[in-house]
Amino acid sequence: MMGSGSGNVLQFGKRAAAPPLSVMEFLVGMALCRRGGSTSSQIRKETSRLFDASVEEGAIMEALVGIEGRGWASRSGREFAIAETGVEVMQTFFTAMVRLLDGGRGLLDVSVLTSIVREFERKG
Repeated sequence: MMGSGSGNVLQFGKRAAAPPLSVMEFLVGMALCRRGGSTSSQIRKETSRLFDASVEEGAIMEALVGIEGRGWASRSGREFAIAETGVEVMQTFFTAMVRLLDGGRGLLDVSVLTSIVREFERKG
């Protein structure tokens, strides 16, 4: 559903307009949501596993600095942490990603997938 915002901003459900977000920003944001406070090296390792290939440190830092600049993450020394607003943004995009993968059929349940991911992460 198109929002009342300007430009290419779309509104999802009852939430505010979804801001532009690169794939790498989404991946590092999700890694921070899962891991908690982490260094860029730790995020790089996790993100590289997702791609099954080495991700450049520069790409990770650019994404981390990008979400930090929007107030979605904060930095203390070498460690980054996700902010509450960052969690909300990542949840919005995670939901959109599940809907994209589902193709609008309603077969994938976001809450079920989220609980499966959380259970998997507890075991890991």
